[in-house]
Amino acid sequence: MNGDDAKARAAILARVVDREPIRRQGEAWVFLDAPAASSAASRSAFDALRERLKGLGSLYPLLVAIFSPVLPSRAYTRALAATLARHAPGAAVLNLGSGPGRTLRRKDVVNVDMFPLPGVDMAADLASLPIRSGSVDLALSIAVLEHVPDPGRLAAEMVRILRPGGEIVCFVPFLQPFHAAPDDYSRLTLPGLRHLFQGLEIVSTGIGSGPVSALLWTAQHVAAMLLSLGSSRAYFLLLPLVMVATWPVKFLDFFLERHPRAADAAGGFFLVAKKP
Repeated sequence: MNGDDAKARAAILARVVDREPIRRQGEAWVFLDAPAASSAASRSAFDALRERLKGLGSLYPLLVAIFSPVLPSRAYTRALAATLARHAPGAAVLNLGSGPGRTLRRKDVVNVDMFPLPGVDMAADLASLPIRSGSVDLALSIAVLEHVPDPGRLAAEMVRILRPGGEIVCFVPFLQPFHAAPDDYSRLTLPGLRHLFQGLEIVSTGIGSGPVSALLWTAQHVAAMLLSLGSSRAYFLLLPLVMVATWPVKFLDFFLERHPRAADAAGGFFLVAKKP
């Protein structure tokens, strides 16, 4: 880890937090007595494996980028890059629900998660952030809202911590199988995403991942079910193998993500919005 990058993120945290952390754990300022836990009923063996892999730090997001059935759309990646470029180095940019490692090219982005994983700068309750109101320049929420019990509350927190003129980038799933991290509660349509952030000035919206991503992820689960012959144990062993064998299919979204009806069966949607 670059010491200057870590100091830059610590300086941003010191500028925006509104209370002292309970403790330090690794790189993270920890504001939780204990991290949230998934309900036993919703947590599968595959989900448990994924949670263990998060301990690999920056290797985990690399594995996800390669083998995930989800291909981020060109519209989404361009919107994210353009929004980040509007905020100079040293701006208070928070990646909420970041997970482990650093998935963005900018090393001054502060990673916030419910767990003090490798690469996380702050471990805190996303529904009640220890961040001063009106102190953040850019808040990112990338595939996070489905994992919190009350997405409206997290959306309200994002709006609260933004300064006037500050921006958000939000990616949410639409057609995706269940995936607990540590749990999975909801899905949103594009009109639903716009409604969640009503009151903000919408900069851009669109498909975050296309129809092939949606179909592939579901097909992988169906294939593992068929091959497992009714055995849950075999299913959870086969699913990662099926995913590794079929992930290149997602690149067909290069052709379908711009189809005029692609939003009807998209894997997910994104929104960029500005606080008045």
